[in-house]
Amino acid sequence: MRGPSVGGDAHADWARLLVAGSGRGPEAALQRELLRMAGTHFALALQAARFSADTAPLEQDLGATLMLLGRVTPQSAEQVRLYQEALAHFEAAARVPTQAEQDQLYSAWGLTLSHLGKLQEDRMLLRQASERLLTALEKNSQNQEVCYHLARVSALLGQGETALRHLRTCLGNDPHGLWQAQARQDRDFDGIRLWPEFQQLMDTGPRPVPAGIVAPRISDR
Repeated sequence: MRGPSVGGDAHADWARLLVAGSGRGPEAALQRELLRMAGTHFALALQAARFSADTAPLEQDLGATLMLLGRVTPQSAEQVRLYQEALAHFEAAARVPTQAEQDQLYSAWGLTLSHLGKLQEDRMLLRQASERLLTALEKNSQNQEVCYHLARVSALLGQGETALRHLRTCLGNDPHGLWQAQARQDRDFDGIRLWPEFQQLMDTGPRPVPAGIVAPRISDR
């Protein structure tokens, strides 16, 4: 005798728990397994959803999960496949007007494009990443993470002044130096690392980080 079927909401809830668990520091192999399981549950939730208002957030969540999985996948060909699949889900989510207003959609979309652009050394994809991130910033001007990624992508595109402007905005609200610490070690800024303006931004000493504050996760969240 078969047990009761699992509804779409339950699949989505399980998927979000699995994604959250993947970000709590497990080894890469376990991260991949948790994210694969999350992707499966999001796909099942999508199959159960009937209306676009329900499917659009799931498309976005599935796309973000595939992007995260790509970040912890060692094979470049598999990374490309995962990023491309993620982009298809973001495009599907953006077709629903209510979801298209969400800054998180364009943030994840732009981040995925930046990962794929770096992997394939494709400047066109990096420019598209910049466009999506700018859209996210227009929808939420207080999003520091978007400012950081815009700075990173601008630096990769050789747009040093633009990169500095976005990085300066990000670090302007970085009281404990968390974003600054990431920028110091981020190879995407190598093209402007020796610029006096960049050095000046990095030379400001970060303030102590209070207990309980976790450093931001860059380029994988």
